[in-house]
Amino acid sequence: MNKSVQHDHPQLPGETEPSSESVYLILLRQLNYEARLLDELRHKEWLELLSEDVAYWAPLAARRLRNEKAPAADPYSGFYFNDRKPHLQMRATRLDSGMVWCEDPVNHVRHLVSNVEVFDTDDSDEVKVYSVVDLHRSRLDSKSKRITYGRVDVWRQADCQWLLTRRRIDFDHNGTIDSNLNLFF
Repeated sequence: MNKSVQHDHPQLPGETEPSSESVYLILLRQLNYEARLLDELRHKEWLELLSEDVAYWAPLAARRLRNEKAPAADPYSGFYFNDRKPHLQMRATRLDSGMVWCEDPVNHVRHLVSNVEVFDTDDSDEVKVYSVVDLHRSRLDSKSKRITYGRVDVWRQADCQWLLTRRRIDFDHNGTIDSNLNLFF
């Protein structure tokens, strides 16, 4: 019995329906592969997963009390970073140069990706992917730093491969909890 399961979900702008199981599995594998590349500091290979027009940013979220009215305009007051591909290439080159003192000895990093949802969009070549990441990072001390965040991605299928086109990183913390953000999310 190969019945299609229907899921009722509130649609967000640009979403249509949950993607097929085959697209979901392909993107889940892609996210796991991406996490392994980042964990193994294989930045050049990671950059190959990005489209030339990639937008990659982490906004500073405006925190408010429940009874406060939502901001009328942009809820973000700034960015931890707001990068395009040339900036990401420059960051990767810097990290791989061996000249970053805070990366000597090298950090041990683990990206644990979960809660993955994949939705079709109005553009037949793109899907929207939601995920949650639990990042663990350790270096000299015995304590591991933990950074948790949600991601909203757009992945585009081009030339028989999926490329990351947009990534918004929403940190769960209201400030940096580590001494630097010299890594990719």
